[in-house]
Amino acid sequence: MAAKDADGPLAEFVALRDEILQLNQQQNQMLALQLTISGAVFGIAISHAGLADILMIVPVVSYSLCARYLMNAISIVEIARYIREELANRVPGGLGWESWMLANSRESMSYNLVQIPLLFTFPGVSVAALSWVVPYIYSQQVPKMIGLVMLWTISAAAAVQQAVLIIRHRRYRPQVIQVDRQRLGPVARRVPSHQRRGIALYKLDRR
Repeated sequence: MAAKDADGPLAEFVALRDEILQLNQQQNQMLALQLTISGAVFGIAISHAGLADILMIVPVVSYSLCARYLMNAISIVEIARYIREELANRVPGGLGWESWMLANSRESMSYNLVQIPLLFTFPGVSVAALSWVVPYIYSQQVPKMIGLVMLWTISAAAAVQQAVLIIRHRRYRPQVIQVDRQRLGPVARRVPSHQRRGIALYKLDRR
């Protein structure tokens, strides 16, 4: 492939990397927004005991932010997959970073470093809010208490769904699988076999 033929794929690669950075920045903003909103709502509930029921909004807001955060994470993985499987073979010398990272990453450790903080940040905060508001609910008169229990149940469902989304997100993790080395691309083929632990193809585990 002539060098000039790689100009298009390289320009596309730069654009996709910029998109990954933008998605990553949006994730950071969602985390900051989650902590800010949760802190503000907890502050109001602590300062004004009669407004403790406002805590039930936390799981709903957390669910929305959590879902968007994970959608961005999946988009980042899919872009990386496209770079690795499509663009790398269209550039002389290949684009070896995605392949090298996948072949040499410690999957279980890197995944746990992401999953555990997310469980605390989204469903963890939601469970704390729901637990805090329980005494307030049972201190109310029966008609109001019934309505609050219904709202609490909806909020609890949102909290559970957050945990389910985060745990199921593991199915979209990169996987290292064995294939013919000729499919790796020119850069990945030069990686020593003792370092590769497999190959640089992406697989969605939807079992």
